[in-house]
Amino acid sequence: MSQNILLQISPNFIKSRLFTILLIIYLCVSNIYFYTSEIHYSGRDFIIAFLIISFLNILIALLILYPIYFTYKHRILTIDEEKTHYQKGRFSLISSEIRHLDVKNIQIFQGPIQKIMGVGSIFISSTGQDEVSLTIKGIEYFNEVRDLINEKRTKLENTN
Repeated sequence: MSQNILLQISPNFIKSRLFTILLIIYLCVSNIYFYTSEIHYSGRDFIIAFLIISFLNILIALLILYPIYFTYKHRILTIDEEKTHYQKGRFSLISSEIRHLDVKNIQIFQGPIQKIMGVGSIFISSTGQDEVSLTIKGIEYFNEVRDLINEKRTKLENTN
């Protein structure tokens, strides 16, 4: 039975990992500066050494950032009339689903950097479990997600 999808979103990579991205950029720039200030070449040799060091630093930064981006790209939160579905992974798929009627508690968390960036984490607990059933980090519209789930839960409880 096909359900009407009410919301489908993915975590925001840039806003969720801005501090990490800025740190890697800073380390690359300082590394380039450090190594080029130690080079005692002039003219063409200096430019070639600068370009090689810059290229290697950019390559290292991309090798660090791409796997992080790759994990965020393949995370999808889907909310329909009856359930919340969260899927992550491209090669090995992890999929979690909670019916709105089974939702016991929804917690929102925002650290200081998350608050500045406008993202948050959602923790959903379901009935019959002591621990958090579903954790979604880096969501921009976390309050709207919580309100939508609570609205659908209330609607389903009133119809039963």
